[in-house]
Parts: sequence; structure tokens; C-alpha cells
Amino acid sequence: MASAVLGVALKHVFPTPGSELRMIPWTGIFPQSELIAALILALIFFNVFEFTDLLKGVGKNLGWRSAMLIGVLCGLGSDRIFAAFKSLIGA
Repeated sequence: MASAVLGVALKHVFPTPGSELRMIPWTGIFPQSELIAALILALIFFNVFEFTDLLKGVGKNLGWRSAMLIGVLCGLGSDRIFAAFKSLIGA
């Protein structure tokens, strides 16, 4: 879950194409709602991979590196994941 915070920070610190890199103070760098959403997503996705046979079919074990990758990806893509969920349920 801590790596989800890093993913959200990465998303907001690096510039988008066409904009310039600017120095931002660490206080108030990203909205708290986005941070909480990324933490919850990381918790859910890690538990899905831990308690199902999705990774066992590939022959991989779930360790701390996999947990960090899941957390960072949830932090980076939280807005896209929620947009996919909204379009799935038709909202």
C-alpha cells in the first residue's frame, strides 16, 4: 500500500507532454481522495492476486517485489481503473 503512494506521487510530479517540469512542495501535491483510492485499489488487487490462482498459472510467486509493482501500478492508473469500472457498470 505504501508503493501506491509512490505511484500517485509519480503521476503528479512528472510533467505531461507539452508542459514543463516545475518544483512542487510536498504539502498538497495531490488530492487526498486520489491517495485513498489508490491505497484501496492496491489492497484489493494484491488480495486478488494473493488468494486466487492467477499467478500460479504463470508459475510466479507473489513476493514483495510483486506487491510493490501492484501498488505503484494502482497509484499510477487509479483514475483509469475507476473510469473502466464506471463504464463497466454504465454510470
